[in-house]
Amino acid sequence: MIQTIIIYTLLMVSMMIFAHYSALHVKYYQNVTIFKAEYLLPIFLFSIIFGIRFDVGVDYMSYLSHYEDIKFGHDVDKEFLYVFLLKIFSSNNVNVVFFFSFLSFLQIFFIYLSFKNTPQILLYIIFILFTGRYYMDWMNLIRQSIAFCIFVYSIKYIKENKFKYYLTYISIAFLFHKSAIILLLLYPILKNNKDYFKSTSLQLIIFSFVFIFRNLINIKSYTDLFNTLFMVTDYGKYSFRYLDNTRALSTGFGFVALRLIDIIIIFYNKKLKKYFRNSRFIIFYNIYFVGTVFSLLVMGNIILERPILYFSSMKMIVVSYLLYYLWRHKKPEINSLIFVIIVIVYIALFIASIVNGVNRPELKVVYHFFW
Repeated sequence: MIQTIIIYTLLMVSMMIFAHYSALHVKYYQNVTIFKAEYLLPIFLFSIIFGIRFDVGVDYMSYLSHYEDIKFGHDVDKEFLYVFLLKIFSSNNVNVVFFFSFLSFLQIFFIYLSFKNTPQILLYIIFILFTGRYYMDWMNLIRQSIAFCIFVYSIKYIKENKFKYYLTYISIAFLFHKSAIILLLLYPILKNNKDYFKSTSLQLIIFSFVFIFRNLINIKSYTDLFNTLFMVTDYGKYSFRYLDNTRALSTGFGFVALRLIDIIIIFYNKKLKKYFRNSRFIIFYNIYFVGTVFSLLVMGNIILERPILYFSSMKMIVVSYLLYYLWRHKKPEINSLIFVIIVIVYIALFIASIVNGVNRPELKVVYHFFW
């Protein structure tokens, strides 16, 4: 456990230090290049650390088997670009470490590319990436997480009304995971930078209603309906294998704490939208709120949780904006207090996830080197 905490913490802190250094030298939203040492070094550090891991992430062995299948001339029935990369690395007898490193590189590269002009926000994204346990999603749902990171970058083209560029990047995401096709539907809805959730009261009512509804019904009662919608994606075959793969809705500290943070975000949404009015924040927020509502509805079902990852994972971005805002507006004192509370909550969740991973080896959280 000590090794796991040290590796993840040192990696997170190192990346945050680089982001902080960059923030000191880059004005907010100043156009800068990604080819800077303070960006490239943490990107490569992240790629290497998660490249030399072994059996970290529940799906690690499946990805390793894909690599071995290609190496021995077998077919892998996955998306084109993923298989193409498999063939490049495996067919040339490149150590699998480099393959996993490259996949990790794609994930973190697109996040850095998305926020290279705002390292002040990037610093908090790195913090939430680790303490919010999103990094474990990246190590499990590798292909879809790559698609998500590409999607985050492509949002700049929604803001700029450049559909051809948006289409290009979503097509690339689609070649990593078919579920990304649903992201094409977002362009006409979000291209005008419209705030679809202006009323704080209405958001709280919707959030409360969904929360209560989710706790009163059995998720299996509507599992079949949703599964039929995913037959064109990888989820179709999963639905037959894992139709009953549901989990009880958690009501522990982590669940309650994260829901309280959702409420805080909703309370601050108008201030955030005003402060970041010239940025992509409203688009991020629209996606986040939809993801929050639907993640509550499907929470506990592994199959149904995956398609909305593009929406629910946007919380990582929105919380980062909130933390930056709170830090910049330390007065009134309530802002400082909320900032400290959120940071403590996420650190506690980070430590708890590792401790839980030690107690439950099947979660594959504990870090192991490939050697």
